[in-house]
Amino acid sequence: MNIQALHGISLASQLVYLLLVGDGTASLKIRVTATFYLFVRIGAFMTRDLDEIDFKILRELQFNARITNADLAKRVSLSPSPCWNRVRRLELAGVIKEYVAIIDQSAIGMPDSVILNAKLEQHDDATLQRFERELSVLPEVVEAYLVTGDYDYVFRVAAAGTAGYERFLRDRVYKLPFIQHTRSSFVLRSLKQTYSAQPPVRQKE
Repeated sequence: MNIQALHGISLASQLVYLLLVGDGTASLKIRVTATFYLFVRIGAFMTRDLDEIDFKILRELQFNARITNADLAKRVSLSPSPCWNRVRRLELAGVIKEYVAIIDQSAIGMPDSVILNAKLEQHDDATLQRFERELSVLPEVVEAYLVTGDYDYVFRVAAAGTAGYERFLRDRVYKLPFIQHTRSSFVLRSLKQTYSAQPPVRQKE
């Protein structure tokens, strides 16, 4: 395709073509313009407020990330192409961070969850960084938070009963540096578990 063949195509398509493909005739100025245009378009999406259609898409994907684009489009009252474009933009903007498989803990022999609170002996930056670095590699730790209050960290740990949790404490936690005190609570029943906040339904003004 040459420059003349681009006539009749949208400005966006022309600039994307010149930036990514070109034919050797496009000047540096044109390529710089194309790059600037793309950054402006992506930046405009990232800084604008999400609308109710975006929220509908997010609500659907939150509970069924494997839904086809055609089915998603029907559920949010869009045609397939605009729906795909919105999903892609949400991904590029970092609104949709990732798609993951949620594994049943019981199926892998770790049916119990334990809330573990930990207090450190020291609180300088080097200590916190080292503790967090060593904590992050423990596969049993499902969630971990630095918090305010009497304890410094709160973890949710997947465990294979009391015996499995005892081994986790002895072989993993108590070998972490600078731990002063811990407190553990076994979860009896999960009342609610989601992995991100659900986008609210926006009322029409």
